[in-house]
Amino acid sequence: MLCPACQMQAVPDDGICRSCGVSFSTVCSSCDQPNLHAARFCSGCGERLAQAPAQGERKVVTVMFADIVGSTELIGPSDPEQAMDRLSPALNRMGDAVQQFQGTVTRSMGDGLLAIFGIPQAREDHALRACQAALAMMPALSEHGIALRVGIHSGEIVTGVPDKFTREQSVYGAAVHLASRLEHMARPGEIYLTESTFRLVHSFCEAHSIGQQDFKGFPTAINVYRLVGMRPSRTPFKAAILGAYRGRDRDLTVLHEALASAERGDGKAIGISAAPGLGKSRLCFEFAKAVKVRQVPVLRTSASLYNHSGPLQPLVEFLRGYFRIVASDDAEAVRTKIAARIETIVPRLIADVPILVEFLCMRDRRPPPTSDPKARRARLINLVCSMVRDGTRTPTVIVIEDIHWLDEASVEFVAALVDVIASSGVLLVLTYRSTYQPPWARGTNFAEIRLEELRDEDVSALIRDMIGDRSSTRAIRDRIVERSGGNPFFAEELTRSLVDSGELDGRVGDYEAAQPDQTGTLPATIQSVIGARIDRL
Repeated sequence: MLCPACQMQAVPDDGICRSCGVSFSTVCSSCDQPNLHAARFCSGCGERLAQAPAQGERKVVTVMFADIVGSTELIGPSDPEQAMDRLSPALNRMGDAVQQFQGTVTRSMGDGLLAIFGIPQAREDHALRACQAALAMMPALSEHGIALRVGIHSGEIVTGVPDKFTREQSVYGAAVHLASRLEHMARPGEIYLTESTFRLVHSFCEAHSIGQQDFKGFPTAINVYRLVGMRPSRTPFKAAILGAYRGRDRDLTVLHEALASAERGDGKAIGISAAPGLGKSRLCFEFAKAVKVRQVPVLRTSASLYNHSGPLQPLVEFLRGYFRIVASDDAEAVRTKIAARIETIVPRLIADVPILVEFLCMRDRRPPPTSDPKARRARLINLVCSMVRDGTRTPTVIVIEDIHWLDEASVEFVAALVDVIASSGVLLVLTYRSTYQPPWARGTNFAEIRLEELRDEDVSALIRDMIGDRSSTRAIRDRIVERSGGNPFFAEELTRSLVDSGELDGRVGDYEAAQPDQTGTLPATIQSVIGARIDRL
């Protein structure tokens, strides 16, 4: 049969026309007409074409089951429409919380839902997003007298296979069943996590162990944790398994030279640009640790992709740290702390204390309806810049991490800060991914540090500091160096996974290999990072 595209010659057995090069890999079983691979109906006779079976995709995700407690008693013998009126708003709030943190609701059961974090696009922080979403659901529904129970588990699933009957994208894997059993076990108003999820979020979330639990269909007991809430600040570095700092001496020198310039009244802004895992946060950590020894104050805040509390949230965190405000402070306590600090460092700004109180207590009371939000924001940014310029009598370091996730209002704040520190004693350190281009990059008082992959010898030394140099671990160290590709985050996570799985036995700096010639899989954190990069591409 002639090629349907060019009508010049017959399509050979391989399905590629030698005249026009178009590929026709699907042949109609009714009339033998060659068709394009993506065609659903035959171009010759119109019959539906048989498609190749769908292939699923394996992904490391976090699965969350959330269920309304006592839904049957809640609706009673109500008419179905009345039942819908009572349960539908609650399900909508649950779905809104999932969407707020970029999760995907794959199934809604009338009184609960199944949500997956990490599909369709892989997310590096899928476990953290699930915990944030679950915590957001609880108060939203408890105000209406509705209690939830939630189960969360992180593991590998297969997704992307359309269901034969519902045409929805189904998910398969033991991770789904374990999260479901965990939800059934949870008490009303509580969120239960498996240990695999807790390991991914322990630096950010507060959780209490409830011990090992047996689950039907799973051969061994599983550690379960009850999620309490978020930690007040991030603690990304654990000294117990943190290797010595390697390969960044030159970058540390640049930061120390910039601080010396700030000490002379010539403030600087330094950007640290790198791909995920190359050590932006670790560089800031090491630098802050060194300058704190010299009694130089370090103020830190960060942007977050999953925190949608509102615009200027990084500024809120910065000011709370600047004025030493804690979560338990009410509006009056906030006013007292702000007034005392302003009167000490910049007394001419005492009249602007109400603006700061209003901004930091926005959850307690709403701004006046007659006020212009843009005007208030501009005045607030000018006020903070004046505080930084005139109120820093001693050299100060301000660190703002992950600015590639800043909202538009926060970018405006950082840009104003970069401009104003030139005549102050402040060193402003900003971290961002290599794909981000800061709008102030051409400023005269701004310089950038670009972090590259570590050399193999630096990675090898890093791993040796963590696990020791016994002969049984040398092959493992070489394997980690090869697989990490110069990425210190990958190297440290691979090492932690070997310790957690029991392949390395001993203590920090002195491990023995439990068995020779081990070949473990990549830990979930690394799979998620790689998956996210692939999906972005």
